[in-house]
Amino acid sequence: MERSDCYHCRFFKISWNPDWPYVCLAMNFRSRDIPWRVVVNASGLPCQMFSRKKPPTPTPSPSGKRYV
Repeated sequence: MERSDCYHCRFFKISWNPDWPYVCLAMNFRSRDIPWRVVVNASGLPCQMFSRKKPPTPTPSPSGKRYV
């Protein structure tokens, strides 16, 4: 079974709470286990809400020079 990688999902967050360290904003829950595993255990299906994070955009340097 193919699984979604929560670490690359835009809805995945790490919580400040060590008892409930993982957060899924799409399905609005916190868990002790990585969210894709919670979803599969509850529904038997892979996560349907996975949405890949956008890559970060490069920020220009203050001087306008490009450093490679």
